[in-house]
Amino acid sequence: MIISYSIILALVAIKKSATIVSEIKRTYSILRIIPENSEQLQFLSKLYLTDDEMADFWKAPTKINETIYVMINPGFINKFDQLLGHKSIPYHIEVNDYAHCNYYCII
Repeated sequence: MIISYSIILALVAIKKSATIVSEIKRTYSILRIIPENSEQLQFLSKLYLTDDEMADFWKAPTKINETIYVMINPGFINKFDQLLGHKSIPYHIEVNDYAHCNYYCII
């Protein structure tokens, strides 16, 4: 009985360790987006107002040709790329791995 309990505890510990490691490997990306027309700006504004775990806009999109920085949660970069591509919104990946970034990464 004690051996079975020990094995269960060991398996739980291994699973938690694997989860922690997978969380560490998840990287957040920072995108620089510049809306070029009112349609793109309106689309980005709707995304901004959507309370979604996919993206964190660092400021509200308010003007055409004004830079917007967006942090994309891990696992959503492809979906976000598709959304922007659907509206022909160009973007640049400023930072591939925000965890290894410092203040000067995007200035």
